[in-house]
Amino acid sequence: MNTQFLTIDLENRRLKYSIVTDSLDVMKSGKLEIISVDEPDALYSPIFTLVNEFKNEIKGVMLTMPGVIDSRKGIAYSGGMYTWIKNEQIAIKIYEETGVKTIIVNDAKLLHTLRLVMVH
Repeated sequence: MNTQFLTIDLENRRLKYSIVTDSLDVMKSGKLEIISVDEPDALYSPIFTLVNEFKNEIKGVMLTMPGVIDSRKGIAYSGGMYTWIKNEQIAIKIYEETGVKTIIVNDAKLLHTLRLVMVH
């Protein structure tokens, strides 16, 4: 069986998620509404729920989101319309809550990188 990862895309008031294999096959996918962009728990709670639901099936989590992101440190310096996100250690918080390794990536930069890879 291929290694699987949970990918989560943070949008305006929604999380889109997929279980993806290392050969890029999508095994499961779905969406969750976020009830508030102003409260940290409104974002973290559904993320923790998703990761815990799939933690026995996945090797890691990749969260894509808007804002200024330091992927190496797992820190979001800003978060778009999630204005409370300032120097937030998102990847570390997800790992501490779930025990699953997590990386966060700026959504636009990821899309640009994928386009470059697909062209070459």
